[in-house]
Amino acid sequence: MLSRFTFINPPESICNYPNDTEQFMIIVVLSRAINFDYRHVIRATWGRNGKYKKSKIHIQTVFFVGTDDHAQAAVRDEQVLFHDVVEVGIPENYPFVAHKELASLLWTRYYCPSARIVFRADDDILLDIFLLLEYIEQGVDFRKKDGLYGWFRFNNTVHRADKWAVTKLEYSSTIYPPYTFGIGYLFSNVSCQRLVDAANHPNHEIIRIGDAYITGILRELANLPYYDFDDLQYAYTFYAEIPCEEYFENNLDLLICMSKLHIGLRGDPYQFYDAWDVILERNNLSLLTI
Repeated sequence: MLSRFTFINPPESICNYPNDTEQFMIIVVLSRAINFDYRHVIRATWGRNGKYKKSKIHIQTVFFVGTDDHAQAAVRDEQVLFHDVVEVGIPENYPFVAHKELASLLWTRYYCPSARIVFRADDDILLDIFLLLEYIEQGVDFRKKDGLYGWFRFNNTVHRADKWAVTKLEYSSTIYPPYTFGIGYLFSNVSCQRLVDAANHPNHEIIRIGDAYITGILRELANLPYYDFDDLQYAYTFYAEIPCEEYFENNLDLLICMSKLHIGLRGDPYQFYDAWDVILERNNLSLLTI
């Protein structure tokens, strides 16, 4: 499976932590090559590397991008500067999103085995990292409840004719297994390994619907249970008419606010800074301890 993907100019020693470091979390961010501004904002806000005060979890953020001839030189300059971008040898377009996501799992499994916790995120979101860390440290025991944690969708029909079309040859069932909304979901390194192992199953194709493929089809093949963030009252929302900072001010259980890109509108990642200030204020935390 590893030979299926090429990792171009990957960061060296980014996961250079002892294998017994139980409190090491890697944040895997799927990003488009051209989304330089979104990556910049993430580095300055919820994706900063290190440890926050009052938390024992060390955070390392890694961005996975596809190949784009128009952005490739700039991406490689970015990698030299920040050492946190993995360029996958996969075209940067929608039919290959699931391939890029699978590649990120493979990279994490083989090149970052010391990461005991994995959070997979899109690049156009703002995450209350403090709420996530609190949940992990107080509410998740992967040794007893391994599986995938996210916002799950149920009884979704397999589309046969549109942008999301999947042929019967690719996936014969008419209904997808429960799968999570891909904006953000949580799992352990053991679950990551089981998902990668399931990808070697000979009786299925990689379909273009990344969320359904990774967290539905592969999860089911790997016999991994799922746990719904909705059951914990954690919420997500779109940045629509109301700015994200107002959503975070009014809902202490809000974990993620998405940019307008998720509803097909042009987004401005720098507007997330005001919302990040709200997150810092409501958590009474502002500084990393290294």
